[in-house]
Amino acid sequence: MDRTLSPPLEPEARVVRAYILSAGLGTRLYPITDKTPKVMLPIGQRPLLWYQIKLASFYGFDEIIVNLHKNAKKVSDYFGDGKDLQVKILYAYEKKLLGTAGSVKRAQNFFDKQTFLVLYGDTFRNTNLKKLCNFHLRKKGICTILLYQTDEPWTQGIIEINKNNQVLSFVEKPKRGKERSNLSNAGVLICEPKIFDYIQPDKFSDFGADVLPNLAKIERVFAVKTGDYTQDIGTPEHYQKAQDDFAKGKIKFPFKID
Repeated sequence: MDRTLSPPLEPEARVVRAYILSAGLGTRLYPITDKTPKVMLPIGQRPLLWYQIKLASFYGFDEIIVNLHKNAKKVSDYFGDGKDLQVKILYAYEKKLLGTAGSVKRAQNFFDKQTFLVLYGDTFRNTNLKKLCNFHLRKKGICTILLYQTDEPWTQGIIEINKNNQVLSFVEKPKRGKERSNLSNAGVLICEPKIFDYIQPDKFSDFGADVLPNLAKIERVFAVKTGDYTQDIGTPEHYQKAQDDFAKGKIKFPFKID
């Protein structure tokens, strides 16, 4: 029964390209995000996005698109072309926000009919991306969603799965008390290029609200829970928790933080 990602399997193909969603306004974190992009808020001595890119690089994702919106130059000036992190970074500036799925749709040609990774940039995590990719490639679905257990399911995209880890339902922010599960979208997706058939071009589209709920009714979508650390930083309380957990050594990364 595939309830976790252990043991690891050898992948059938190498997944090397990733998209990191980094254009969020961070309105719930104002005023600290007024002039600083949410993904550039510090945890320890590094901005949040540094850990995301470093994690992707460690697991072999060496070509990354980072989408940007407000205060975009602060991101591109810090990371440049990605050479210091052993990756190639391309930047996709959005004059008008297109949503999580709409943003990725713009990069369809970049993925060149290859399996690819999507990371939500506003989450602090230490996910074993190799194991997740292996799981996805073995299941042969159109998409695999990383799950984590949440205490606030009414604020999240909530997912039901069967004993084979196939998604039965995906409800974005269900009414409080009406949740069918406490397993939430952790903001890590492994996708097949066929997913682009379900995203309209040049229109606002969100994975959680618009794409994944319908996709699970039509295609084979899988989801899996891990024991890895996952903490979004979307509110002052959540951001403080991520900072505290890092300071207390509660999150361990597979790479050195210098």
